Amino acid sequence: MSEETWDRNKQRINDLWPEVSWTPTEKQLWHDTLHDVNQNWLNDAILATAKSYSSSKPQLKWILKAIDRIKKKEESDAAYRQAKTEIKEKQISDAEAMEVMNRANQEMIGKLVSFSPDHLRHLAKKVQLVLGLQVDVEQPPQTWSRTAVGCMMAAHNRLEKSDTTG
Repeated sequence: MSEETWDRNKQRINDLWPEVSWTPTEKQLWHDTLHDVNQNWLNDAILATAKSYSSSKPQLKWILKAIDRIKKKEESDAAYRQAKTEIKEKQISDAEAMEVMNRANQEMIGKLVSFSPDHLRHLAKKVQLVLGLQVDVEQPPQTWSRTAVGCMMAAHNRLEKSDTTG
């Protein structure tokens, strides 16, 4: 993946919404808010926003929300890859493998507790529909089985992926 830059992302915004006339204040706000973020995430967020909204002018909050989803997904994927790599590289014992998986599980729980009750209910419906697994979202994620935690995160990641790919 090539490294994106603020100038390329700014041009992409202007190309995707050519009819927008930006005020100097809006230009400064967008620059100040976005020029220091991860530009690869910003590129993905711009494209996701263009696919998700039909407005003639993008809203900064839409871009920021998309960046946050991309960041959370990347962090979740990184935690999973790290746990998998640790297990594979070390060829560790069952107890050590459980410790690594427990850390990954705790990271997923940390993300799940930040979701709204409505979002958790939506995910639970998806998990039950697809897998037949009932997750009691009235209980805190810390009380769920590892399977339930993993399935709920997988459903969330799948839902986010489908939101960003149209």
